[in-house]
Amino acid sequence: GFVVGPTGPDGKAKQGFLTVMGLSSELMTDFSSFTGPLDVAVLGSRIAERLGADVGDTITIAGDGDAELQMRVIGIMALSDQPDGSDQGFRMGAGGPDADTIYVPYAAMDRLWGDANDVLITLARVKKGYDVEEVADRVEEELNAGGADITAVTYSDISDAIGTMTSTVSAFLAGIAGIALLVGAVGVMNTMFTSVLERTREIGVMKAVGAKNSHILLIFLIESGMMGLVGGIVGTGLGLGLSAVASAFIGRFFSVRMAVVASPGLILITLAGSFLLGAIAGLWPARRAAKLPPVEALRYE
Repeated sequence: GFVVGPTGPDGKAKQGFLTVMGLSSELMTDFSSFTGPLDVAVLGSRIAERLGADVGDTITIAGDGDAELQMRVIGIMALSDQPDGSDQGFRMGAGGPDADTIYVPYAAMDRLWGDANDVLITLARVKKGYDVEEVADRVEEELNAGGADITAVTYSDISDAIGTMTSTVSAFLAGIAGIALLVGAVGVMNTMFTSVLERTREIGVMKAVGAKNSHILLIFLIESGMMGLVGGIVGTGLGLGLSAVASAFIGRFFSVRMAVVASPGLILITLAGSFLLGAIAGLWPARRAAKLPPVEALRYE
């Protein structure tokens, strides 16, 4: 709908095309004013900020043709107002409050845009003692038998769909991570081979003064492990940073709160794994360095 907000500092009305959602009084329990007059509205937090509107202010919502209503703001949805748990859909409609949406009584929607021809979503609560899946199947069967084309979806169906999607995404990300680890291991191995080649004479000197093969092997294994550890630290930092950015982006544009959880134990395991992977990748070059004959190593230029 086309919404005109309060007058700005320049004397001009703030205008914009915004989402307007009509709610029946049965779905509205937080604001008793929804059960009475038609000229009331609840604003999403970002809508209220954009319009500069506060509780008690009046906004104009224009519908089809010349239809328009003066709506009094009776509430502003904040992020803390989002319901938790399975009751969320029954208190504020499907998906919970939207920071970019204006909520008005359903009757007001009829005044602005005429009678609704289609119902997109209907929420139903199953009484205690009844099986949710059986009720959903029966409702779908009986309504479709009358010519309707509906699909009954339960929370279990949604949970299964989310689980399947999460598993698919996890498998995809695991594949990418595996390829990245393989490429990283090859990179560490090549770097260590180059290091052994450049330090051949140094290896010969160490062996000439009494260094054992195990000493040379340990030196290069620790060096390659440290390379893997540095890569793990950089990767962990980038991952946490990108996760924070993605969380803020999703929260901003989809009105969903997502927290970035960084378990210290998991981070330590990741860093230890990075060191171990680097050491394994450097094992072959380290063994080659340890087996270099001292005489040939000293003559290497």
